[in-house]
Amino acid sequence: MISSLLIAGLLLLGPNAQSEEIDPLNLQPSTLPVAESGRWQELFEGPDMVLERVPEEIVPLMDRSRSAYLNRNYPAALTSYYEILRAQPDFPPALLELGTVYFRLRRYGDTVTCLERFVSVAPLQAWRTQALAHSYYSLGRYDEARAHYGLVLVGIPGSVEAMRGLALTHYRLGDSEAALEHLSKVLELDDQHAEAFQWRAQILYEEERSEEALEAAIQARDLDRYSPRPWYLLWQIHLDLGNTKDAAAAQREWQRVDSLAQQVRSLKGQLLYRPGDYGLAMNLASLQRELGDINGVRQAFNIAIVSRPAEVTELSLRIHILDVLFELNDKQGAAQAAAALGEICADEAEAWKRLQIYYARVGNSQMQVRAGELYLRLSREE
Repeated sequence: MISSLLIAGLLLLGPNAQSEEIDPLNLQPSTLPVAESGRWQELFEGPDMVLERVPEEIVPLMDRSRSAYLNRNYPAALTSYYEILRAQPDFPPALLELGTVYFRLRRYGDTVTCLERFVSVAPLQAWRTQALAHSYYSLGRYDEARAHYGLVLVGIPGSVEAMRGLALTHYRLGDSEAALEHLSKVLELDDQHAEAFQWRAQILYEEERSEEALEAAIQARDLDRYSPRPWYLLWQIHLDLGNTKDAAAAQREWQRVDSLAQQVRSLKGQLLYRPGDYGLAMNLASLQRELGDINGVRQAFNIAIVSRPAEVTELSLRIHILDVLFELNDKQGAAQAAAALGEICADEAEAWKRLQIYYARVGNSQMQVRAGELYLRLSREE
């Protein structure tokens, strides 16, 4: 993303922001007009964009597009980017960000179309297109992925995700030694990278180095207990080592986590195309709660807050969020939820009744007394 151009607005676009005539999800980037040769060659100097050379009328459209993207309203973002690219063909930042939207939608062929065009009009900025390498990989175009990951790493030598992608590309091309070497580099850059440990365990297991694989799988599991893959690997590795009791325990947890993770993936996929669906968001929060994934619960609740329908009160939703985060022992999240409840629902007696209970449970006597006083005062006023 070219963040220096954009104002990161955080308001959701209204329901009429998308075109009523054409479903933006049916738009095809191959139909966009092509700019004349060299149209944007002076837009960049070195790694940065020259803002003075950006057509003035594009700036508010880019702001709107960026706002939709930040709010995960991808259909609205598509509409805005297409509007820009029809008015100013091949405008590089719009091509780059449109490609990123398609990548988020998992439409890798469309991502390739957009980002290859970006590279053709801004070749010195190719290092910005990590998503292009990821898309080549996802489409099974491993030779192209390997070459492009290398190009990205020239521009961003410390890119953990490009290094991870390069490692997996080597693995898919049958070079396990190179894959392990690059996974080691990933872990040098980020020693908490769960997926790097997971793939290290996978490769070592396939090479019949089960003791080393077990160590890597345990590290992957400890870093990401909500991913089914480490549990599956632990099951297989323990079987290989003859640890039948540990294998059975890992198998049971894999089956539980895998079932929930599949449902989570399905809901997340639906939310990509229905970003304002409150019911999907709350179902996702419930699944993440069952899984025990605190960060996942928080993210789902953030979606629910901005998509709350009129028939659901702010008070009931905020109390529910506080209760769930407290139950999950998410101390930081619960404290933030309590503060938000007290601020947003300050005139609601029921909010302070619930906060009185919460502050009593966490041992904050000062806030407990204050909440109790406010509850009594507001109850008398009702």
